[in-house]
Amino acid sequence: MEVDVAAIKIPANVLPINSGENLIRPWSFGLDFLATDEDLSSRHAGEPVVFVGFPDNSPVNRVGTSEFNYPLLRQGVFAYPPIHGIDVYGELGSNYGLIDSYAQSGFSGGPVISLQKGWGDGSWHPKRDHRPSKVVGLICGHYRSAQDRADGGHAGLSFFARSGSIQSVIQQLKDRSD
Repeated sequence: MEVDVAAIKIPANVLPINSGENLIRPWSFGLDFLATDEDLSSRHAGEPVVFVGFPDNSPVNRVGTSEFNYPLLRQGVFAYPPIHGIDVYGELGSNYGLIDSYAQSGFSGGPVISLQKGWGDGSWHPKRDHRPSKVVGLICGHYRSAQDRADGGHAGLSFFARSGSIQSVIQQLKDRSD
């Protein structure tokens, strides 16, 4: 099985980019924001998610002589309970989740974030019903049925590598660095 991985290192001395009143900061998530299997089991089909990407049609901004695309935010819902992996085209394995939303080219690798449920301080909803937002995976591509692929159409579904895959890769990297 072929594996495709990308890593980008950005020197700390070039971040953040400061241009007058505009301050652009990179975003990242700590490992505690990455969903565990327990977190995935508390999410259900129909619950909302958001995901971030840099498609070709995102707005371009200029800071000095640099140009960059703003990230775009899209929303969708889990099309299938994320605790249960799905097979993608029968050959990529079964550790993928499915969302009902179109993630066009440029969203691949972007985080899929499940939205918060309830309030952590117990206001409005009982505290026991609180569920914080988590990164549940990374966008990988469009999900198309055999019929959709044959006629070039799109099913309106996108798939993502579930957070367990990300945790597995992180553990492999840790093991190799020891």
